[in-house]
Amino acid sequence: ADIAPWNQIRGTVADRFEVDLEHAPLIEIALGSKAGLILIDELSPLIDFLNHVRSPITGRVGFRSANTRSISESHALDDEPGVVSRADRLVKTNASDASLASEMLGKTWIVESLQVAMRLMKQNEGSNNCRFVTLQGELLETDGTLFVGTIGQESAILSRRSELRRLKINLTKYDDRIDFEETRVSDLERQILQIQKTIDNARLD
Repeated sequence: ADIAPWNQIRGTVADRFEVDLEHAPLIEIALGSKAGLILIDELSPLIDFLNHVRSPITGRVGFRSANTRSISESHALDDEPGVVSRADRLVKTNASDASLASEMLGKTWIVESLQVAMRLMKQNEGSNNCRFVTLQGELLETDGTLFVGTIGQESAILSRRSELRRLKINLTKYDDRIDFEETRVSDLERQILQIQKTIDNARLD
């Protein structure tokens, strides 16, 4: 609807992030449930609506203001052995969403293994609030909580989106190839007709 607060909704967090297919599962683990948060310009119109109208929302939904707050940079770990990248650097966004990626992923580091994650957490204890996602999919939170195992397919928003984007790119390539081959076939058919005319004319002579 084109009325507040619904006209202020900007989609989900996952809608605003573009991630390569190979990195999508890791970013999903880093975001967790935040990937499905609904971004809204301001929370106050939504709160006002909920205070005066019986909510039409079924199930449980998370909303978040699209106006991000600046965060302090996490301790630089780029030169540490076993570090792949800070998570927000693996996400492509438009300029207006760059701060959103930084806020949600700027303290998360992708590392090669759980051993690396444990070493870096112990090494930087007390100096920052870094969290770590390993290439195997483990998540080590700032408080030392460790999550292992795979995430459910219902949560794999970014992976499905990345796969769909890759399929669309491949489909475009195949369409271009088909157009090229059809043009080549038409050219060959014209050449064959020309050769056939030449042969027929030669027989008449």
